[in-house]
Amino acid sequence: FEMPPPSERLLRTIIDSLPVQIFTASPIDGKITWVNQKFIVYRGQDTSEVIHNPWQAIHPEDRVAYMGEWQRSLSTGQQFSQKVRLKRFDDAYRWFFVRATPLKDRRQRIVHWAGTYMDIHEQHVAETHAARQQETAASEAKYRALANSSPQIVFAVTRERGVTFCNSQWLSYSGQTEQDAMGMGFMDYIHPEDLAKCRLPTINEDGVTVDDIPTSIPPDDAPIDSCTMKDASPLDSSEVSSQSGKTITNLESDVTHASQVSQSRLSKLASTGVLKISRDQAGRPSYSTEVRLRSKDGDFRWHLVRVLLAEPVHKDGSEEETWYGTCTDINDHKLLEQTLKETMDAKSRFLSNMSHEIRTPLNGITGMVNFLIDSHLSPEQLEYVSIIRYSTEGLRDLINDILDLSKVFPTMLS
Repeated sequence: FEMPPPSERLLRTIIDSLPVQIFTASPIDGKITWVNQKFIVYRGQDTSEVIHNPWQAIHPEDRVAYMGEWQRSLSTGQQFSQKVRLKRFDDAYRWFFVRATPLKDRRQRIVHWAGTYMDIHEQHVAETHAARQQETAASEAKYRALANSSPQIVFAVTRERGVTFCNSQWLSYSGQTEQDAMGMGFMDYIHPEDLAKCRLPTINEDGVTVDDIPTSIPPDDAPIDSCTMKDASPLDSSEVSSQSGKTITNLESDVTHASQVSQSRLSKLASTGVLKISRDQAGRPSYSTEVRLRSKDGDFRWHLVRVLLAEPVHKDGSEEETWYGTCTDINDHKLLEQTLKETMDAKSRFLSNMSHEIRTPLNGITGMVNFLIDSHLSPEQLEYVSIIRYSTEGLRDLINDILDLSKVFPTMLS
């Protein structure tokens, strides 16, 4: 064993003490010809393994671009510089900045390449985080401006933190400050009867809610019985002649009751915000409901709320479920619904009452005509009575049709 000269040992000591990985490479094919001790220690290999396959430590996603730039520098003689991830002895990857410079002789011919790998992992991570924060801030500013320009109330909400954003429309409508609206502060402006509909639904993979949020119209207190609907059908001529006035009155009462039940369902539909669960084209769950929101003047106005589940937000190493929603003022529409309901209700009661008042004397006429037909009449008198009978039956059928319409329309709307 022959010791190197003191000057060479000193040079190696100096090189190994530098906080960078140093290498030299051939000018023809770019193969590594020498590396310092830090180059070897970082990879956890011996010198022969590193020299034989020095590119194995490069991250697979960076290797193609790295080798392409390295070959370009070899062919052009220009300085090589690149950011790359290198695998450490414990299989962890860290970011390095690589710089290689050609060494030339007096004739400016490249005789060798010398390069360094400098660890910039913390700096790179900090720059990436800062760039991401900058991008997020710019994106938030853009979408905040877009939300504030919308005529609707726009908000973002999570299960853990409640409301995390609301646009200027909510602040203008409610009179709240943005700080007061955050979290659960907005709940003070929701009608007490609608608070249950403001919970975010828990939806399983089949798109079915697994909590007790209302998803349908409340059942009627007095549901329509199938027998009642059957009894409410028009009577034929033979039944009319055999029914007493009391039976006809009971029949009219049943029909009126059926109409009132249908109007009751319509009333509940007009006054109850039903939660409707659905999924968009991307399969993300969304829901809509109707709630009453209190304005800064103290008045409650109906709003249609639509909320869509967005991509999870990564916060403190965990995913946070975020929903984005809008509130659209539909108070005038609800008032129109109520007016329409009341108008149809009044019309239905009017038709039922009128048909009852008209059918009662018609049934009496039909009954008396039947008695006349059974009596001794001349052919001419029999003809006159038959005309009266057919006219009375035609008028009664017309009244029955009107009564049917008064039942059908509310049922269809309910």
